[in-house]
Amino acid sequence: MRLTHPEVLTFCGGFEPSVGHGNRIARILRSECHRQTGLYRDILRNHIYMEGGTTNQKKKKWRELGGLVICETERLWSTLLSQLRSKRQPNKPAEDNIIHTTDDVVLPEFLKETLGRGPKYAVEPRLEAPKLLSLVRQLSGCAPDCEKDRCISEGVDVLEKFRPKRQVFPIRKVVTYLKESGICVIPSDKEGLHPSERRTKTASCCPSRGHNLYDSLAQNSGFAAAEAF
Repeated sequence: MRLTHPEVLTFCGGFEPSVGHGNRIARILRSECHRQTGLYRDILRNHIYMEGGTTNQKKKKWRELGGLVICETERLWSTLLSQLRSKRQPNKPAEDNIIHTTDDVVLPEFLKETLGRGPKYAVEPRLEAPKLLSLVRQLSGCAPDCEKDRCISEGVDVLEKFRPKRQVFPIRKVVTYLKESGICVIPSDKEGLHPSERRTKTASCCPSRGHNLYDSLAQNSGFAAAEAF
């Protein structure tokens, strides 16, 4: 859901502008707002320093008014933020992709749940300890010479406390099941059709055009996933 500022709608005669045109008007309004803010700040400063009193008293008054401006800005932003959040529509839960199989293939629930995430679902890569140490060395190389040793020491301390997250989906279990059952995963088109079958038993997922998860499964199981239409 796209929210358009009321002032932008006013400039467009009440009609919803395109994204590009709305952004251009918003940049113009933001620039004018910054200009007016600077102008009023200069007027306020000149008015304070033209009044009577010592320099310290003038600086104190300027700081007090500056703090008041900041508090009022935060209040206005909090009010606007609550209004924007009330207009935001809740995100719909993602629907699992449909798994199409041949008549003689029966898939267990854990396999359907994993493949139902779709080919575009990415699994977070797990870096080995040597790779993490090399990253610490690369990052410390960007620091000044006097700080390199400290960066390396602190980086190693962080790695000692680091514990990788547990795998959410049983990728190895899925790969083992695919190997033992002789099932090849082939990404399908939006109609659930696939261009070819590498084996007699085939499990396909619809829809797909990328296949990060499926490529990972195919590489680990020794099968080659067919390209989608």
